[in-house]
Amino acid sequence: MTNSEQLAEQEVTVDNLLSLFERAFIKAERDEDDDIIVTDNGVTIVVGINIAAKMLKFLSVFGFKEGSIPEKKLTFLNKLNSQVMLSRFSTPTDNILTSEYFLLYEKGILNYQIINSLRLFAQITVSSIREFDNDDLIE
Repeated sequence: MTNSEQLAEQEVTVDNLLSLFERAFIKAERDEDDDIIVTDNGVTIVVGINIAAKMLKFLSVFGFKEGSIPEKKLTFLNKLNSQVMLSRFSTPTDNILTSEYFLLYEKGILNYQIINSLRLFAQITVSSIREFDNDDLIE
């Protein structure tokens, strides 16, 4: 795989992404919702394709420790969102923290950009949680 290889817009499919991840030696499998579950460097990422918006969505989910104080979770979430530029963090439920990133593929996308963005997302998400989780909230 060279840095200049690309997928045309209509070639951004689950099958083609699975093939790309395999060639990049990234463990990936299709789930029952037709998303891709990627495991790279110990981080699990759900990769979804939004055909209407022509975007890839990278999503990681983390659990809060039982008994975490809601005010501390909110402070942590606000700190992440004010300090981390690449990813958006949210708490869809009381015990879950998500990190997500959207990558536009309109008019095609370089294979390198997909792989590099995925790895950067994983690295920044994990390092940000480690850096800002001063109250040891994440499992």
